[in-house]
Amino acid sequence: MSKQLAIVALIIMLLTVTQATIVAQDDDRVFTPQQLALISQVEASLAEQATWQSYRVLQIDAQNYRERVIVTEGTVFENHQSITSVINIAYDANPHTSELHYNSDALLTVEVLSNSDFGNGIQLSENYEVVVNARYYDGRLYIQALRNGGSENLAPMPDFTWHDVTENPNQFEALQGINLRRFLPDPPPIMSSNPVFGIDFIGIVNSPLFLELISDIELVSEGDVILNGAGAEVTTRQILITFDPIRVLAAAFSGVIGRERLIAAFANDDAEMTLTLWLDTTTSRRVFEQYVFGIRGTPNPLLVGYGLNDLEPDGSVQLTYSYTSDILFADINIPITILPPDIR
Repeated sequence: MSKQLAIVALIIMLLTVTQATIVAQDDDRVFTPQQLALISQVEASLAEQATWQSYRVLQIDAQNYRERVIVTEGTVFENHQSITSVINIAYDANPHTSELHYNSDALLTVEVLSNSDFGNGIQLSENYEVVVNARYYDGRLYIQALRNGGSENLAPMPDFTWHDVTENPNQFEALQGINLRRFLPDPPPIMSSNPVFGIDFIGIVNSPLFLELISDIELVSEGDVILNGAGAEVTTRQILITFDPIRVLAAAFSGVIGRERLIAAFANDDAEMTLTLWLDTTTSRRVFEQYVFGIRGTPNPLLVGYGLNDLEPDGSVQLTYSYTSDILFADINIPITILPPDIR
Protein backbone atom coordinates (compact mmCIF):
# COMPACT_ATOMS: atom_id res chain seq x y z
CA MET A 1 0.00 0.00 0.00
CA SER A 2 1.35 3.46 -0.91
CA LYS A 3 2.02 6.01 1.78
CA GLN A 4 -0.83 8.20 0.50
CA LEU A 5 -3.33 5.34 0.58
CA ALA A 6 -2.12 4.38 4.05
CA ILE A 7 -2.81 7.90 5.29
CA VAL A 8 -6.29 7.80 3.77
CA ALA A 9 -7.00 4.45 5.44
CA LEU A 10 -5.80 5.78 8.79
CA ILE A 11 -8.07 8.81 8.59
CA ILE A 12 -11.08 6.66 7.66
CA MET A 13 -10.33 4.39 10.60
CA LEU A 14 -10.23 7.36 12.95
CA LEU A 15 -13.60 8.52 11.68
CA THR A 16 -15.03 5.05 12.21
CA VAL A 17 -13.83 4.32 15.73
CA THR A 18 -14.11 7.70 17.41
CA GLN A 19 -17.33 9.09 18.84
CA ALA A 20 -15.70 12.26 20.14
CA THR A 21 -16.70 15.62 18.71
CA ILE A 22 -13.08 16.64 18.32
CA VAL A 23 -9.90 14.74 17.60
CA ALA A 24 -6.55 16.14 18.74
CA GLN A 25 -3.86 16.02 16.06
CA ASP A 26 -1.05 17.42 18.18
CA ASP A 27 -0.59 19.79 21.10
CA ASP A 28 -2.36 22.78 19.59
CA ARG A 29 -4.67 21.54 16.83
CA VAL A 30 -8.06 19.87 16.96
CA PHE A 31 -10.22 18.76 14.03
CA THR A 32 -13.88 17.83 14.05
CA PRO A 33 -15.06 14.62 12.39
CA GLN A 34 -16.41 16.79 9.55
CA GLN A 35 -12.98 18.31 9.04
CA LEU A 36 -11.33 14.90 9.15
CA ALA A 37 -13.76 13.78 6.45
CA LEU A 38 -12.64 16.71 4.28
CA ILE A 39 -8.99 15.83 4.90
CA SER A 40 -9.82 12.29 3.83
CA GLN A 41 -11.30 13.60 0.57
CA VAL A 42 -8.21 15.70 -0.09
CA GLU A 43 -5.92 12.73 0.54
CA ALA A 44 -8.12 10.58 -1.69
CA SER A 45 -7.69 13.15 -4.46
CA LEU A 46 -3.91 12.86 -4.10
CA ALA A 47 -4.09 9.08 -4.30
CA GLU A 48 -6.31 9.32 -7.39
CA GLN A 49 -3.96 11.85 -9.00
CA ALA A 50 -1.10 9.37 -8.58
CA THR A 51 -2.93 7.02 -10.96
CA TRP A 52 -3.02 9.47 -13.88
CA GLN A 53 -1.20 8.18 -16.95
CA SER A 54 -0.94 11.56 -18.70
CA TYR A 55 -2.50 15.01 -18.45
CA ARG A 56 -2.26 18.70 -19.23
CA VAL A 57 -2.05 21.69 -16.90
CA LEU A 58 -3.00 25.32 -17.40
CA GLN A 59 -1.30 27.36 -14.69
CA ILE A 60 -1.42 31.11 -14.06
CA ASP A 61 1.06 32.46 -11.52
CA ALA A 62 1.41 35.97 -10.11
CA GLN A 63 4.41 36.89 -7.98
CA ASN A 64 4.92 40.29 -6.35
CA TYR A 65 7.96 41.38 -4.38
CA ARG A 66 8.33 44.78 -2.76
CA GLU A 67 11.33 45.95 -0.77
CA ARG A 68 11.62 49.23 1.11
CA VAL A 69 15.11 49.88 2.45
CA ILE A 70 15.76 52.65 4.93
CA VAL A 71 19.51 53.12 4.62
CA THR A 72 19.40 55.78 7.33
CA GLU A 73 16.80 58.28 8.40
CA GLY A 74 15.75 60.27 5.32
CA THR A 75 17.45 57.95 2.80
CA VAL A 76 15.07 55.39 1.35
CA PHE A 77 15.41 52.94 -1.54
CA GLU A 78 12.39 51.07 -2.93
CA ASN A 79 12.26 48.15 -5.30
CA HIS A 80 9.16 46.47 -6.71
CA GLN A 81 8.94 43.52 -9.08
CA SER A 82 5.85 41.83 -10.49
CA ILE A 83 6.04 38.60 -12.53
CA THR A 84 2.94 37.10 -14.15
CA SER A 85 3.20 33.74 -15.91
CA VAL A 86 0.79 31.77 -18.09
CA ILE A 87 2.02 28.20 -18.37
CA ASN A 88 0.73 25.32 -20.46
CA ILE A 89 2.31 21.98 -19.55
CA ALA A 90 1.78 18.53 -21.08
CA TYR A 91 2.94 15.32 -19.31
CA ASP A 92 3.16 12.04 -21.18
CA ALA A 93 3.36 10.16 -17.87
CA ASN A 94 2.89 10.96 -14.20
CA PRO A 95 5.65 13.00 -12.48
CA HIS A 96 4.11 12.22 -9.07
CA THR A 97 4.98 8.53 -9.20
CA SER A 98 8.18 7.20 -7.69
CA GLU A 99 9.59 6.04 -11.03
CA LEU A 100 9.76 9.58 -12.47
CA HIS A 101 9.92 8.16 -16.01
CA TYR A 102 8.13 10.95 -17.84
CA ASN A 103 8.62 13.70 -20.38
CA SER A 104 7.03 17.14 -20.28
CA ASP A 105 6.61 20.08 -22.61
CA ALA A 106 5.91 23.54 -21.17
CA LEU A 107 5.19 26.81 -22.92
CA LEU A 108 5.52 29.89 -20.70
CA THR A 109 4.53 33.48 -21.40
CA VAL A 110 6.04 35.60 -18.65
CA GLU A 111 5.45 39.33 -18.16
CA VAL A 112 7.93 41.17 -15.93
CA LEU A 113 7.36 44.64 -14.49
CA SER A 114 9.97 46.18 -12.24
CA ASN A 115 10.62 49.60 -10.76
CA SER A 116 13.46 50.82 -8.59
CA ASP A 117 13.30 54.21 -6.87
CA PHE A 118 16.63 55.32 -5.44
CA GLY A 119 15.08 58.22 -3.52
CA ASN A 120 17.24 60.85 -5.21
CA GLY A 121 15.06 61.46 -8.24
CA ILE A 122 16.51 58.49 -10.12
CA GLN A 123 14.17 55.66 -11.12
CA LEU A 124 14.76 52.59 -13.25
CA SER A 125 11.83 50.74 -14.78
CA GLU A 126 11.50 47.68 -16.98
CA ASN A 127 8.53 46.16 -18.77
CA TYR A 128 9.08 43.13 -20.97
CA GLU A 129 7.74 39.72 -21.93
CA VAL A 130 9.61 36.44 -22.22
CA VAL A 131 8.33 33.39 -24.07
CA VAL A 132 10.01 30.14 -23.04
CA ASN A 133 9.67 26.57 -24.25
CA ALA A 134 10.94 24.25 -21.52
CA ARG A 135 11.11 20.57 -22.47
CA TYR A 136 12.07 17.83 -20.04
CA TYR A 137 12.99 14.87 -22.22
CA ASP A 138 14.82 11.65 -21.43
CA GLY A 139 15.99 12.98 -18.07
CA ARG A 140 17.37 16.28 -19.41
CA LEU A 141 15.87 19.78 -19.34
CA TYR A 142 16.17 21.88 -22.51
CA ILE A 143 14.97 25.45 -23.00
CA GLN A 144 14.73 28.05 -25.72
CA ALA A 145 13.51 31.60 -25.16
CA LEU A 146 12.68 34.94 -26.76
CA ARG A 147 12.20 38.36 -25.15
CA ASN A 148 10.02 41.25 -26.29
CA GLY A 149 10.52 44.73 -24.88
CA GLY A 150 12.82 45.85 -22.12
CA SER A 151 15.76 48.21 -22.18
CA GLU A 152 19.42 47.79 -23.10
CA ASN A 153 20.17 47.56 -19.37
CA LEU A 154 18.82 44.01 -19.32
CA ALA A 155 21.16 41.05 -19.50
CA PRO A 156 21.47 39.64 -23.04
CA MET A 157 19.24 36.73 -23.93
CA PRO A 158 20.73 33.35 -24.85
CA ASP A 159 20.69 32.44 -28.53
CA PHE A 160 17.32 31.21 -29.75
CA THR A 161 18.24 27.57 -29.85
CA TRP A 162 17.88 24.63 -27.48
CA HIS A 163 20.09 24.83 -24.38
CA ASP A 164 20.63 21.98 -21.93
CA VAL A 165 20.17 23.54 -18.47
CA THR A 166 19.78 20.34 -16.44
CA GLU A 167 22.73 20.96 -14.13
CA ASN A 168 22.02 24.67 -13.70
CA PRO A 169 18.54 25.88 -14.73
CA ASN A 170 19.44 29.39 -13.51
CA GLN A 171 22.56 29.74 -15.65
CA PHE A 172 21.17 32.55 -17.85
CA GLU A 173 20.94 35.88 -16.03
CA ALA A 174 18.28 37.11 -18.46
CA LEU A 175 15.95 34.31 -17.32
CA GLN A 176 16.36 34.85 -13.59
CA GLY A 177 13.03 34.92 -11.78
CA ILE A 178 11.27 32.62 -14.26
CA ASN A 179 11.95 29.58 -12.07
CA LEU A 180 12.94 27.05 -14.73
CA ARG A 181 14.03 24.66 -11.99
CA ARG A 182 10.35 23.75 -11.43
CA PHE A 183 10.53 21.54 -14.55
CA LEU A 184 13.08 19.20 -13.00
CA PRO A 185 11.92 16.28 -10.82
CA ASP A 186 14.70 16.90 -8.28
CA PRO A 187 15.68 20.56 -8.76
CA PRO A 188 18.84 22.05 -7.25
CA PRO A 189 18.29 24.68 -4.53
CA ILE A 190 17.99 28.33 -5.48
CA MET A 191 21.26 30.07 -4.68
CA SER A 192 20.27 33.49 -3.36
CA SER A 193 21.47 35.67 -0.50
CA ASN A 194 17.81 36.45 0.19
CA PRO A 195 16.10 33.21 1.35
CA VAL A 196 12.65 34.61 0.56
CA PHE A 197 13.46 34.13 -3.15
CA GLY A 198 14.12 30.45 -2.55
CA ILE A 199 10.77 29.48 -1.03
CA ASP A 200 8.88 26.82 -2.97
CA PHE A 201 5.53 27.23 -1.21
CA ILE A 202 3.63 24.79 -3.43
CA GLY A 203 6.30 22.14 -3.01
CA ILE A 204 6.27 22.56 0.77
CA VAL A 205 2.51 22.24 1.27
CA ASN A 206 2.34 19.26 -1.13
CA SER A 207 5.18 17.45 0.61
CA PRO A 208 4.79 14.67 3.21
CA LEU A 209 4.44 17.53 5.72
CA PHE A 210 0.95 18.31 4.32
CA LEU A 211 -1.08 17.09 7.32
CA GLU A 212 1.25 18.76 9.81
CA LEU A 213 0.91 22.15 8.09
CA ILE A 214 -2.90 22.38 8.14
CA SER A 215 -4.40 24.73 10.72
CA ASP A 216 -7.98 24.75 9.40
CA ILE A 217 -10.10 23.17 6.67
CA GLU A 218 -13.68 23.93 5.64
CA LEU A 219 -16.23 23.10 2.97
CA VAL A 220 -16.95 26.30 1.04
CA SER A 221 -19.56 25.15 -1.45
CA GLU A 222 -21.10 22.21 -3.30
CA GLY A 223 -22.12 22.11 -6.93
CA ASP A 224 -19.68 24.52 -8.60
CA VAL A 225 -19.49 23.68 -12.32
CA ILE A 226 -16.07 24.01 -13.97
CA LEU A 227 -15.33 23.73 -17.69
CA ASN A 228 -12.59 21.11 -17.86
CA GLY A 229 -11.26 20.76 -21.38
CA ALA A 230 -12.94 19.64 -24.60
CA GLY A 231 -16.19 21.25 -23.46
CA ALA A 232 -16.61 18.92 -20.49
CA GLU A 233 -18.44 20.31 -17.46
CA VAL A 234 -17.51 18.95 -14.04
CA THR A 235 -19.55 19.44 -10.87
CA THR A 236 -17.18 20.11 -7.98
CA ARG A 237 -16.90 20.45 -4.22
CA GLN A 238 -14.89 23.49 -3.05
CA ILE A 239 -12.63 22.99 -0.02
CA LEU A 240 -10.54 25.71 1.63
CA ILE A 241 -7.38 24.68 3.48
CA THR A 242 -5.56 27.18 5.69
CA PHE A 243 -1.95 26.48 6.58
CA ASP A 244 -0.12 27.47 9.74
CA PRO A 245 2.42 30.19 8.76
CA ILE A 246 4.84 29.23 11.52
CA ARG A 247 4.95 25.60 10.40
CA VAL A 248 5.24 26.51 6.70
CA LEU A 249 8.00 29.06 7.28
CA ALA A 250 9.84 26.64 9.57
CA ALA A 251 9.98 24.23 6.62
CA ALA A 252 10.79 27.04 4.16
CA PHE A 253 13.76 28.30 6.16
CA SER A 254 15.04 24.91 7.23
CA GLY A 255 18.83 25.04 7.24
CA VAL A 256 18.91 28.83 6.73
CA ILE A 257 21.08 30.89 9.08
CA GLY A 258 18.87 32.95 11.37
CA ARG A 259 15.90 30.63 10.82
CA GLU A 260 14.08 31.48 14.06
CA ARG A 261 14.47 35.23 13.52
CA LEU A 262 13.19 34.95 9.96
CA ILE A 263 10.15 32.99 11.13
CA ALA A 264 9.46 35.61 13.82
CA ALA A 265 9.76 38.42 11.26
CA PHE A 266 7.26 36.93 8.78
CA ALA A 267 4.89 34.70 10.78
CA ASN A 268 2.62 37.58 11.80
CA ASP A 269 -0.96 38.75 11.23
CA ASP A 270 -0.10 39.70 7.63
CA ALA A 271 0.84 36.14 6.68
CA GLU A 272 -1.66 34.38 4.42
CA MET A 273 -1.28 30.77 3.30
CA THR A 274 -4.22 28.92 1.77
CA LEU A 275 -5.08 26.27 -0.78
CA THR A 276 -8.55 26.07 -2.30
CA LEU A 277 -9.42 22.82 -4.05
CA TRP A 278 -12.24 22.03 -6.43
CA LEU A 279 -12.78 18.25 -6.41
CA ASP A 280 -15.08 16.25 -8.66
CA THR A 281 -18.09 15.43 -6.46
CA THR A 282 -18.36 11.90 -7.82
CA THR A 283 -14.71 10.81 -8.05
CA SER A 284 -12.78 13.25 -5.75
CA ARG A 285 -10.57 13.93 -8.78
CA ARG A 286 -8.68 17.24 -8.59
CA VAL A 287 -10.08 19.65 -11.15
CA PHE A 288 -8.80 23.05 -10.06
CA GLU A 289 -6.43 24.38 -7.38
CA GLN A 290 -5.77 27.90 -6.14
CA TYR A 291 -2.77 28.68 -3.95
CA VAL A 292 -2.42 31.99 -2.10
CA PHE A 293 0.70 32.87 -0.11
CA GLY A 294 1.64 36.23 1.33
CA ILE A 295 4.17 37.43 3.90
CA ARG A 296 5.22 40.81 5.17
CA GLY A 297 7.88 41.69 7.72
CA THR A 298 10.91 43.69 8.80
CA PRO A 299 13.70 41.10 9.05
CA ASN A 300 17.25 41.70 10.13
CA PRO A 301 18.96 43.09 6.98
CA LEU A 302 21.88 40.68 7.40
CA LEU A 303 19.47 37.76 6.95
CA VAL A 304 18.11 38.93 3.58
CA GLY A 305 21.28 39.69 1.67
CA TYR A 306 22.56 43.00 3.06
CA GLY A 307 26.07 43.48 4.43
CA LEU A 308 27.27 45.13 7.60
CA ASN A 309 28.13 48.36 5.77
CA ASP A 310 25.06 48.59 3.53
CA LEU A 311 22.78 50.23 6.11
CA GLU A 312 23.35 52.57 9.04
CA PRO A 313 22.49 51.41 12.59
CA ASP A 314 19.07 53.09 12.33
CA GLY A 315 18.37 51.47 8.94
CA SER A 316 15.89 48.68 8.22
CA VAL A 317 14.42 46.52 5.46
CA GLN A 318 10.69 46.04 4.95
CA LEU A 319 9.75 43.13 2.68
CA THR A 320 6.40 42.19 1.18
CA TYR A 321 6.06 39.04 -0.89
CA SER A 322 2.96 37.44 -2.40
CA TYR A 323 2.47 34.48 -4.69
CA THR A 324 -0.72 33.10 -6.19
CA SER A 325 -1.17 30.17 -8.52
CA ASP A 326 -4.31 28.96 -10.31
CA ILE A 327 -3.97 25.43 -11.70
CA LEU A 328 -6.47 23.65 -13.95
CA PHE A 329 -6.02 19.94 -14.75
CA ALA A 330 -7.37 18.70 -18.09
CA ASP A 331 -7.10 15.92 -20.71
CA ILE A 332 -6.44 13.37 -18.00
CA ASN A 333 -5.42 9.94 -19.34
CA ILE A 334 -5.68 11.10 -22.94
CA PRO A 335 -2.49 9.91 -24.72
CA ILE A 336 0.10 12.67 -25.14
CA THR A 337 3.25 12.56 -27.26
CA ILE A 338 6.26 14.70 -26.32
CA LEU A 339 8.76 15.17 -29.12
CA PRO A 340 12.50 15.42 -28.44
CA PRO A 341 14.01 18.90 -28.82
CA ASP A 342 15.50 19.51 -32.26
CA ILE A 343 19.14 19.82 -31.19
CA ARG A 344 21.54 20.36 -34.08
